[in-house]
Amino acid sequence: MATENVVPTAAHKLMSVLAGRWRTEGQTVATNDAPSMKIAGTDTYEWLPGGFFMVHHVDVRMGTDEAKTLEVIGYDVATNTYLTTFFDNLGNTGSYRATLNQNVWTFQGAADRATLTIRDNMMKAHWERTDDGVHWQDWMHITLTRVH
Repeated sequence: MATENVVPTAAHKLMSVLAGRWRTEGQTVATNDAPSMKIAGTDTYEWLPGGFFMVHHVDVRMGTDEAKTLEVIGYDVATNTYLTTFFDNLGNTGSYRATLNQNVWTFQGAADRATLTIRDNMMKAHWERTDDGVHWQDWMHITLTRVH
């Protein structure tokens, strides 16, 4: 079997802006059914050897609840989008399709979506969710500050 010399593309390398450890702070948006909850913890992004995939670890508290997530982010050359798959400590799994325009990442899932704006050593994330795929409600506002 011949081995090809496959190297990451420029689009793969654009994920480098995420790499590092981030202090995560924010809050959920209050609803009729639930109060606003404080979000605090860390997000860590690191390259999987080879430079094709970014591994994202989330370790935060949402109110009094622990939220731990493992996510893998990669680039799909065929669709010119980034694909993510996540798994969390409550048994949930899901995926997002993401795009990058300048310094703004947009993540779209089946029932939630996010806009992540990166400037210098800070990321601002605005999350929304939907019950019907048509009407979207604010869900979370998060600020991530690069620690290293």
